Amino acid sequence: GGYLQYNNVNFGEGAKSFHVEISSDNPTMRNGALEVRLDNPAGKLVGKIMVESTGGRVNYRTLTSDVTSEARGIHNLCLVARGSAAPTEQRLFNVTSFGFTRNESLQDLAGKLGLTMGAGASDPEQLKDPEYAAIASAQYGALEPGNSMKMYALEPSEGQYSFSSADTVASFAQDHGLHVTASAPIWDGKATDYGTGNPQWLMQGHYSATQLQSILENYIETIMQHDHNKYPGVVNRWTIVSEATHLCGVFCHGLGKDASGFPAYIALAYRYARKADPTVQLCYDDWGGEGSGSTLDKVYHLVSYLKSQGLIDCVGLEGQWEGEALGDLPRTPDIVANINRLGALGLDVYFSQVEIGLPTSNHTTARHPLDLKTQANEYATLLQACLSTRACTGFFTWGITDRYSFCWKPGYCVPLPFDTNYDPKPTFYALQTMLA
Repeated sequence: GGYLQYNNVNFGEGAKSFHVEISSDNPTMRNGALEVRLDNPAGKLVGKIMVESTGGRVNYRTLTSDVTSEARGIHNLCLVARGSAAPTEQRLFNVTSFGFTRNESLQDLAGKLGLTMGAGASDPEQLKDPEYAAIASAQYGALEPGNSMKMYALEPSEGQYSFSSADTVASFAQDHGLHVTASAPIWDGKATDYGTGNPQWLMQGHYSATQLQSILENYIETIMQHDHNKYPGVVNRWTIVSEATHLCGVFCHGLGKDASGFPAYIALAYRYARKADPTVQLCYDDWGGEGSGSTLDKVYHLVSYLKSQGLIDCVGLEGQWEGEALGDLPRTPDIVANINRLGALGLDVYFSQVEIGLPTSNHTTARHPLDLKTQANEYATLLQACLSTRACTGFFTWGITDRYSFCWKPGYCVPLPFDTNYDPKPTFYALQTMLA
């Protein structure tokens, strides 16, 4: 019956659930439980979590429990340990942190702050999974497809368009009151780059500059007018070009540079997009420019030029780290200064593809359980940087669950707020706490 007591805890309008980071190296523990009681150790029981050995004192796990409606207003909070163990054992379990969730979603909380919480890498494969769909529609305010709106998906043969996958995403959003950020219709890598959105027919063809310009114009006009006519107001933002500071494919090589010194296809794509649908926001996003360094300067100069031409409204900072930067994200002052610098151009700024990978042996669980806490802290740091500025208007994670996570670096994965079983990780609660 050992307990911890916290006085005058304000539950506000009511808590929905209780979560705790807990570990136990006690193999003899029986009927272990952590009770959540109000006012005193024998007070009203509003929640209870059963506890088993986690196999080590540092092997922390996140456990959750619903709480009853009595958890509202101001009360003393008592966490009471229950269970039995061998007389030689001095400790049942360890608690490193805990918290309560409100009866509000991430988007409910973010919306009060003028922020959109987005679920990126959401394609038909994910949205047809009932558990994924339920979280996407309940917790987030926008979707961003991973591949469904790239050129190889939308124009698989020259002049022949396929909207089935993109329509699945847009229809889901429309049915659930969400928006869509279309990403990225132009991802112009060549076959030997780390990625490309170009279809085979484009990469294998031999097109003149005039032909490439016509292909680009027809493609942009067709896909944007399709969504404008079929899903008015739903697809409200287009990341027309992505990662142009790192990639140079067919359009980049074939159309050369314009008078600005930038690849000519970039400004052309945005001009065609602005003409095709002047009602939506046009964005650019890239990786490696979140804090400081050469990529940041390249991105800044590119979007500054596009903004001066009236061709762009927003810029996305991808925020992808696969573990090599664990505990070593860019300095928060640098991130904030970068957001403010971009905002001073008159651009909205958002994190567009956040994922922070951890070392893992099996791609389903973190190799070191304490890394989950570090991951949560780093997500919270990025969100805090966003919230501390006026220019930052969105925070998109590159997926929802580790079940479908994009892991490109061997030995690193589990980068998202929900685990492979769709249970919230410390990262989810850290985001929720920061928004609240």
